[in-house]
Amino acid sequence: MRSKQTQYYTIGELAKIKDISIKNLRYYDEIGVLTPAYTNPDNHYRYYTYEQFYAVDLIKFCLSLNVPLKTYKKYIEGDQIDLENFLTYCQERALEQRYKAERNCHYVEKAFNDLDTLKHYPLHKPFQRELPERQLYLMPYFGEYGTRSFSEAMTELKHQLAPYIQGEIFDYGIITHYQAQQQMRAVYCIPHQSIEIDLPTLLLPSLQVNCVTYTLEQDSKNSAMQQLFLNAPPQYYLLEKELCSSFITTSKTLLEMQCYPL
Repeated sequence: MRSKQTQYYTIGELAKIKDISIKNLRYYDEIGVLTPAYTNPDNHYRYYTYEQFYAVDLIKFCLSLNVPLKTYKKYIEGDQIDLENFLTYCQERALEQRYKAERNCHYVEKAFNDLDTLKHYPLHKPFQRELPERQLYLMPYFGEYGTRSFSEAMTELKHQLAPYIQGEIFDYGIITHYQAQQQMRAVYCIPHQSIEIDLPTLLLPSLQVNCVTYTLEQDSKNSAMQQLFLNAPPQYYLLEKELCSSFITTSKTLLEMQCYPL
C-alpha cells in the first residue's frame, strides 16, 4: 500500500534525476536489483523513494566496474544491501582493474618506445640505449628466433610464469652468453616485478648498451651481428627482442639486438 506520508518519485522523475533510462529502471525491477517502493496495482505505475536513490548509484557503480548485476543481487536481502561485503568485493575488483590499466599503459608506452627507435635508427645502424635494471627469467633454448621451436619454448616459459603474472604483457626474446668459444643460450621473459619461482634468473644492471635493429631474415641478422661484433667486449650477453612497428605485417618481423658487456 502506498504511504501518504512518504514522498514518491515516478519512474520518469527518477530517470531524469539519476540520468538513467526508464527502460533500464524497468529492467532492474524485472531482475530484482531495484524493486519500486510502490507499484500501483491498477495501472502498474512504479514509484520510488528518495532512499532508493543510493541504490541506483550503487547499480551505476557496478556497471562502471563491470560487475555483473547478478553478482550485486547476491548482496541484496529484501530491502537491505550488505554494503560492507559488497564494497569489499568492489574494492578488490577496482584494484584488479587498476592493475590491468597500469599494465596496458605499460604496453602502450613500450610500443611507442619501439616506434621511436625505428623512427630514429635505421636497420643495421648501431646506436646506444640506456636500459634500466632488469630481472630475466630463463629457460634453456638453442634454436633460432621466430621458429616453431622458439614458439614452443616461449609458450612453456610463459605457462610456468602464468600463475604469477595475471595475464601480464612483458618483454621476451632470446639471450645468448658469449664467452670465448662457449655459448649459453635461453629464451627469456621480463615481468614488471620480481617473482618467486623455481626458474633460472639473470639480473642485468642498469647500463648503456650497444644496440642495432634488424629483420628476421638471416642476412639481416648476420649484418646486424657484424655491426655489434666490431666493438664487442670479450664476454657479453646478446639479447634479441621483437619490436612493435608502425605497420603490422605478416611478412616482416622487426627485432633489436642489445649487447651487454660483462
